Amino acid sequence: TGGYSAYSNEDSATTPLSVPSSLKAREVSAGRIDLSWSDNSAAESGYKIERKAGSSGVYSQVAVVGANSVAWSNAGLSASSTYYYRVRAYNSTGNSDYSNESSATTLAVSAGSSGGSSGGGCFVSSLL
Repeated sequence: TGGYSAYSNEDSATTPLSVPSSLKAREVSAGRIDLSWSDNSAAESGYKIERKAGSSGVYSQVAVVGANSVAWSNAGLSASSTYYYRVRAYNSTGNSDYSNESSATTLAVSAGSSGGSSGGGCFVSSLL
């Protein structure tokens, strides 16, 4: 049984990381998209998040989050723009395959605020 144990340990050390699944991108505002996914791996060190702008863009890494993370918020985006995302787990042995791709389009800037600062402040103060 000693040989079998050694083989099992060696085999599990080279088992690939499980791919994160069910990636969903959701627009929150004109400058923010929230991501969520399923953590399917027990051995990850964290997740690498990649984004591209538009369907013909090139993916680049925009964030690294810790182990067991299942969500991330991407702020500072341009209004009325479509962004595509993918996520993969990583650890000292390498990276998992990529999750599904998910996209969302940031909201448009409100058309009713052509006067600049008059819109939001008046509305908030009327609630007080």
